[in-house]
Amino acid sequence: MSKLIEISLPLPDYFTYNSVNIFLIKEEPITLIDTGPFTEKVLLLLKEKLGHYAIQLSDIKRIFLTHGHVDHTGIAGFLEEKYQCEVYIHYKDLKKLTLNNKDKLNFKKQTLGKLLEKYKFDKNIIEKLTFFFKDFYKFNWKLKNPAKIVNKKLWEFEKSTLKVIELPGHTAGSVGYLYNDHNLILGDSLLNTTFVTPILEFDEKFNSYK
Repeated sequence: MSKLIEISLPLPDYFTYNSVNIFLIKEEPITLIDTGPFTEKVLLLLKEKLGHYAIQLSDIKRIFLTHGHVDHTGIAGFLEEKYQCEVYIHYKDLKKLTLNNKDKLNFKKQTLGKLLEKYKFDKNIIEKLTFFFKDFYKFNWKLKNPAKIVNKKLWEFEKSTLKVIELPGHTAGSVGYLYNDHNLILGDSLLNTTFVTPILEFDEKFNSYK
């Protein structure tokens, strides 16, 4: 049986898609690539599906994230806090997981909001658009001790390897993972519909990322 296992998890109604795919590497150290959003329902389903492969949540040692959006990262903070697993994400997406929800909303107002003001968007539209993000932030469990993926490009398992490939576009810190040189996990780097890629994002100096 393959040691790379695809697991589909449902998404709440707020999201455009019905489900998100995450991946289990059933090999020491036991690893998840992405986690799905944090809700009690999704967490219980993740626990159930891992159980089909004789894996418990407490067995997970590492989590690699493809990017910082909550549908892919929400449960990571819970697993880090509950079971002390290590969580890895590209440094350019780090703040998506470490800022509290209030600070993330203020950041949207000060960046995207200011940009829309500059181009004379109606204030009511700006307010609705910035608060639109607030609904998504509730699916994230804040990370306390994430590790950045910066220089290390190759991670080893018992008999396998995982190569990190930087794929900025969907977010500034989007990455792909190449498992054993022939399975490529992309997160949302390839999407047929829904998202413009690249998404307009900003850094801490309020410069736009394209």
